[in-house]
Amino acid sequence: MRTRPTFSARLSHPLVADRARLDKITDNMYAQIHRVLHGRTRDPGAERALSGGESAEDVLQDALIALLEYDPANLRTTWEALSVGIARKKAFAALRRATKGRRSERTAAEDPDDVTVVSIDVAHVDLPDESDEADPERAFER
Repeated sequence: MRTRPTFSARLSHPLVADRARLDKITDNMYAQIHRVLHGRTRDPGAERALSGGESAEDVLQDALIALLEYDPANLRTTWEALSVGIARKKAFAALRRATKGRRSERTAAEDPDDVTVVSIDVAHVDLPDESDEADPERAFER
């Protein structure tokens, strides 16, 4: 049975001692997570979240905890390489949780998901008559 490191053990971690390196690793982990979750680099002016409310910052927190709990004696590569692997695995796990149960069991794995995008802006909807213009709900349903 694996035991979790104590808080004081995390504080003695070699990355905690090298704060500049940890900051660079953290920035790279966040970029990797955001790329997996949202398909592009982050927009500093917007906070995005997955279905269920999990954000890139939430995933980053989990990934950093996993990185700092990693036993330095077991490190076979660099901390930077390990951090990228952890970040991507945590991001893919978050995506799986957010999309769990959204596909029909009858849908083949290789089939793409059907996504319908509907404009709810009345200015972009072709309205057949004047009555729909006053009722955006009817226009949306149509």
